[in-house]
Amino acid sequence: MTSAAWIYWIVGAVLGGIGFYLVTWALLSDWLAGHRKHRRCAKCWYDMTAVVGLKCPECGREVKSEKGLHKSRRRWKSATLGIVAAIAGLVLNLATLGQLRGWMYVLPNWAQIRLIDVIGPQPVLFSLGRKKVKGSELSDAAFQSIEHRVVECLEDPSRHMYEKQVLLDCFYMLGRDPSGRVRFGTAAVDYVLSSPNLDIPDTPAIAWSLNLQGPSYVAEQALKQLGPQRDSRLLGRLFRAMIKGPMDDERVRAIADVSQRMPSRMGFGDIDPIMNAHADVFFGRILENLRQAQGEDVFNVLSPMYMLLRSSTTPSTARDEIVKTAAELLGSADPKLRSVCRDVTDPMFGEKILPALPALVSHLSSQVGETRTWAKRVLTRLQLSEGSNKVLLQLLASRFCEQDPQGRIDAIEVFRARVPTPLTPLRANVFACLDTIDEAAALDAALAAFFPDEATGIIWQPQSPGPANPELRALLARMLQHPGARTAAAARWLGEHGDAMTELRTQLTAVASDTSRSPADRAAARDALLHIRDRTNTSIDSLTPLELVAPK
Repeated sequence: MTSAAWIYWIVGAVLGGIGFYLVTWALLSDWLAGHRKHRRCAKCWYDMTAVVGLKCPECGREVKSEKGLHKSRRRWKSATLGIVAAIAGLVLNLATLGQLRGWMYVLPNWAQIRLIDVIGPQPVLFSLGRKKVKGSELSDAAFQSIEHRVVECLEDPSRHMYEKQVLLDCFYMLGRDPSGRVRFGTAAVDYVLSSPNLDIPDTPAIAWSLNLQGPSYVAEQALKQLGPQRDSRLLGRLFRAMIKGPMDDERVRAIADVSQRMPSRMGFGDIDPIMNAHADVFFGRILENLRQAQGEDVFNVLSPMYMLLRSSTTPSTARDEIVKTAAELLGSADPKLRSVCRDVTDPMFGEKILPALPALVSHLSSQVGETRTWAKRVLTRLQLSEGSNKVLLQLLASRFCEQDPQGRIDAIEVFRARVPTPLTPLRANVFACLDTIDEAAALDAALAAFFPDEATGIIWQPQSPGPANPELRALLARMLQHPGARTAAAARWLGEHGDAMTELRTQLTAVASDTSRSPADRAAARDALLHIRDRTNTSIDSLTPLELVAPK
């Protein structure tokens, strides 16, 4: 209280005390003093104790009976003055209280509720809150009257949002659920969802009111009213409200539904514990939405998966299926959808995106350059355990033949990046695929990557010491029998590495001197023989023509 308030309060108390004293003295002092026991004139108050009769010898007034001589004296002017002083003191104290706590505070509760239509629900609820009145202390009629006015205010679009917030907070402080739970909950949800751009305080009243209609209703309205807006403050309020109820499957599914409105690169830590504790239900709902989604809805469902995967620590079959679907959609014609699918298949997620590997390998031959580049990047940079890395390499080898020429080259680069030591189980797949390839660039890249020299390679580990790889020797021999790209690739490899494979020199000589073969095949064979000769016999001048012995 301020100094002025204290002064007014003291003055009012003094006036009230003086007034009470005057009224008591003016009306009761004669009776309290016991003067009614003595005979006195009721007009001039002359003592008639010794007078015989009923007539006053002083003023001449005669009363009708003995009772008239035993009246108490009443000083009405003094009593009136005392009443005025007491009322003035009371008014001054009430005025001081009204200034300090609000004029509604001085009215009794029943009067406030009766006047609620005149003064409005906000002052009444604010006053009841200041008095710490609980809903259980109000009659049903009084409580329903307040509830009706609050709902009308929430439903009125002309009312300011902050006024509605105050009403919700004050009504919540009554500690009693509304009788019209559905209508009140509907109005509260509409109020919260219609004010995303206002910084409304995140109060317990918001959480309480949003849960009146149940989590499914909140999720349904959020998806319907918010659209792609994705206001982070509003979503934070929704999530914090939804996690405060009993965490059953319905509530988990509702939270998963609302997550469609999460910004793709913004997470909400409030839902992370729920997501990990109920991973199957949570991601199962997202997978269900994904399967039912069409057009823009596919983007909305997948958009939050980047942040959800970052926070996800509990494996889930549904989560794996979502990742797999996102990887398959990387080849979409919609650049916006491809962008969110890249987020879901980010190599930073490591083992979490193992289900995406088959689709990523297939995308190495995608007609969309952006998708092809991303698939190669992920397959190259993905950090995997030794076992998972072998799974990826086996997948690459088994689908090597299915790739287009550029896809095979990209697959070879992934091989070279991911195979630090020889990986024997893959050689059967590689040899089978190399026998079917007829593109010179892919064959050159494959031979250079898989067989960096004639004795070993990243897919070959000799079973016994030896100067050459017998399976590679047989492969090169078969390639030299096929005109065109295979002959050219085999000749180039032998020219660079084939020192120890002397038996293939005869086959190269036969190709170089065979007039039925194309000039390109013969030139490739001669170049290979020249390179081999120059390396094995450094004394020969490199400009000396090559002497070919025609095959018999």
